[in-house]
Amino acid sequence: DGASGYMNIAEIQPDTVVYNSVIDAWARSKDPIAGTKAEELLFEMEELGRQGGDGNLVRPDAITYNSVINCHANSGHINSAKRAEGVLRKMATASRSGNGKALSPNTRTYNQVLKAYSKSSLPGSAKRADMLLMYMLQSGKESTKPDVFSFSTCLDVWAKSKEPGKAEKAHAILQKMIQFHKSGGTGMKPNEVTYNSVFNACAFSAFAEEHEKKKALSIAVSLFNDMQKSGLAKPDAITYGMLIKCIANLVPRGNVRNRMAADLFVKCRNEGLVNALVFDEIRRAVPGNIMADLLKGAMHNRKRKPLSQWQLRDLPHSWKVNVVEARPKRKHRKKNEEKKEDMKEREAPVPIHPMRRIVEQSWQSGRDV
Repeated sequence: DGASGYMNIAEIQPDTVVYNSVIDAWARSKDPIAGTKAEELLFEMEELGRQGGDGNLVRPDAITYNSVINCHANSGHINSAKRAEGVLRKMATASRSGNGKALSPNTRTYNQVLKAYSKSSLPGSAKRADMLLMYMLQSGKESTKPDVFSFSTCLDVWAKSKEPGKAEKAHAILQKMIQFHKSGGTGMKPNEVTYNSVFNACAFSAFAEEHEKKKALSIAVSLFNDMQKSGLAKPDAITYGMLIKCIANLVPRGNVRNRMAADLFVKCRNEGLVNALVFDEIRRAVPGNIMADLLKGAMHNRKRKPLSQWQLRDLPHSWKVNVVEARPKRKHRKKNEEKKEDMKEREAPVPIHPMRRIVEQSWQSGRDV
């Protein structure tokens, strides 16, 4: 017939790449059911792999399992972390059943599961993340050796948790990371994000027992001093903001708290690292009269207004000159650029064209113009 020159539509079968692309699309959707849909596709691939022979085009690979785990991590479902770890176990079982290194979980796989736990609000998430990190450290495999992301994500899980002693635990993980870095571990050098996660764990120990709050404050102060001496990472605006938050949350109101917070703010502004977080936390940490003293250098006659109305833009540029703000995501940047272009078009002056001679024929009006 006329269609004899074309391939039969029934002969066109999706392969592993097509399945992986669909699973990746679910991961990017951030839909709450993305993890469920991805596991359904994974099960379908596994069934096709068992039914087909050597010429079968569909068989899950490492990319497939990593994408399914990523679906769970991005879905926001309440059980996404547990289900992501379940896929990790399934992947490990598949690698032992004859598929070998092609399906062996690697550092990226474990990092995706850790990311899922960092977004989980279920009790015990911090302990599960800690167990995964310890396994990565103790496995002895180069392919599953933790990196900075592994440590930072595990620290983030502890900082967000409500587990008792989280400040001490986070500090212990950081010290272990520093130890591995000094012993020659590549990709394990702590950075500002790593340190700030520990400060975050200390700052949010505010509702713990009194002895735990004192311990958290002690860890925050000693860690800040170590950070300045070690040379591994330099304090940034977030560091100062989180440390002032520690003082506001963990030190009782009074002269000690005022002095600690004021000294830290002066050091921060001298380094040009005052951002919105620092400015908000210092106003929360000290009373109005202390805040007025700290802002004396910024007060000008044209800015006579109550302290409650002061905003970050009212501060001198030299206080903020070294702040590095996170860049917005690409899609947000694109939207902002579109808005700017739209505003430019609206604000653009209407062009004034030179006057032209208008000729009206006499048959139109009865006279020539």
